[in-house]
Amino acid sequence: MWLRQEYKPEKQRFEKPFELEIDRDRLTRQADGRKREFINKSVLRLEQSYTALGTTVWDGSIALAKMFDNKETFPCHYLQTCRVLELGAGCGLVGIYICLLGAKMTFLTDQKCCVKTLETNVKSNIPQFQRDKIKVMEYSWGTNTDELTKGIVEEKRYL
Repeated sequence: MWLRQEYKPEKQRFEKPFELEIDRDRLTRQADGRKREFINKSVLRLEQSYTALGTTVWDGSIALAKMFDNKETFPCHYLQTCRVLELGAGCGLVGIYICLLGAKMTFLTDQKCCVKTLETNVKSNIPQFQRDKIKVMEYSWGTNTDELTKGIVEEKRYL
């Protein structure tokens, strides 16, 4: 399913929360040290703001998030070994999507004005048992990346 928002009038595009279904046949998650498989369909519901550019869902982020549904390129066991750093996460669509698909750890970053929206969207879309696998951080382009990459760089696999 291909989703496009660009043909809606500007205000209508961003007035309502954005919804996107995650349709992954099987997810394998570790809970309490045990693996379990289950069929999962869920709907992401992201708050966005018409007034702030960084807090809206854009067509490119929809396409990028849906790209991770390709099981041949990104099988669940591969995502479970990855730590993901999203720079300029905006509403958090891509990072939240990847976290729900089973990434080992996901870091969402954006400017201070976007952090509140990111935190709200993480809280409303990530189940409590998975919240230790996602972190929201403030980051502005061009500033020192030492604190940003601390704890991420030690892993060998990146997306």
